[in-house]
Amino acid sequence: MRSVLNKKGMTLIEVLVTVLIAAIIMGMIASIFGFFANFYTSESRQVNRQENMRILLLNLEKDIRMSDQSVNLTGPPCYVIGLGSDSTPTHQYCFDLASGVVTRNGNVLARGVRTFILSTTDSTFISVNIEMIPDGDRKQVKAEYTIYLRQAGN
Repeated sequence: MRSVLNKKGMTLIEVLVTVLIAAIIMGMIASIFGFFANFYTSESRQVNRQENMRILLLNLEKDIRMSDQSVNLTGPPCYVIGLGSDSTPTHQYCFDLASGVVTRNGNVLARGVRTFILSTTDSTFISVNIEMIPDGDRKQVKAEYTIYLRQAGN
């Protein structure tokens, strides 16, 4: 009877089983890494779109608040904020549906926009409706925002 201590190496079957187990483990690690890389990329795009929309809303609200709070809503795709007197600047927001770009005074403020609408039913508030173009995962980013205006004499 041979003793186990006299073995000089591993058999071919032992080597093949070891390689198979190592390949399975490496495949699982690569699959997990790929999943998290795709998740990170998808979430990064979603955050960037939300950030674009937030910057657009903040600039719009700031411009309305700093103006005389008059907004010309009659000329979509462009909206003029303020009358442009010496103390109140005029800002023009334009939306190009074909390219999905919103500009402020000719400078690009947001890209990937599907809808950009300013509307009002009276002179106390302005409703803002923004919808971003869905990404490859069909994740949608929308915002419906109301900016309340100062009342004359207050």
